[in-house]
Amino acid sequence: MKLDYPEPTDAIEFNERLFVPKLIIRPNSSDEEFDYLKFVLEKLPFYREKGYLVELPNYPEFQRLATKSPDFDDADWKQMEKTFLDKEYDESFFAAGLHRLEAERTKIESVFPTLLEFHNKWGFRLFPNYSVTLTRYGPGGKEDEDSQRIIMMTRGDGSFKRSHPADTVVHGMVQFGIQVPMRDQFRLTHEERERVVDRICMVRFKELLPGYEEQVMGDRKIDPFITSQSLEDLPGAISEYTKKFPRE
Repeated sequence: MKLDYPEPTDAIEFNERLFVPKLIIRPNSSDEEFDYLKFVLEKLPFYREKGYLVELPNYPEFQRLATKSPDFDDADWKQMEKTFLDKEYDESFFAAGLHRLEAERTKIESVFPTLLEFHNKWGFRLFPNYSVTLTRYGPGGKEDEDSQRIIMMTRGDGSFKRSHPADTVVHGMVQFGIQVPMRDQFRLTHEERERVVDRICMVRFKELLPGYEEQVMGDRKIDPFITSQSLEDLPGAISEYTKKFPRE
């Protein structure tokens, strides 16, 4: 069974010799960082509902918006952006995080053959480039479908929400490969989708990512359906899951 997932318009030719995607690791630009901060502020009700801890600037202007989210009718975004650029954004802040993540580049890139295997077996979506951009804000990590970026929150000392930042990057790559059909074809909830990704990382990459930190909020009733054997045909396994737990 294949995922109902059209190939991206910038797809590369998928065979074992040609599938060598480029892993890009960089900080968010000032524009990207401000746009992402706005996104985080708007999503605060969702993050709070799901129990995420979210990093935000300490400036009163941003903290006030956090208390009003998502009602920003009176927000002066131009002034907020000026404050952000003048007082908050500093590209040097990301130096330690970039160094730490670069140290895990080889580990991250070693998942590519398995992603190709998933593609050939059941339609996992592949990309020619995987961009990882660092931010100071948010719940820890986000997969941005529009820009095809994995956005990761880092701190000034180079630490991340997860002890091993490669966990977040691999999680994001897996998320990109299955997110749309898990949501649209199988109608899995956010909690179910996150747990599918965690299970793939824990089952298929357990030697590469020892001590992988699973998310507390994932829906664990899907666990028996995500095994080493079922990863030979993940769509078939998810189809069986939705038969047992029908969608409304």
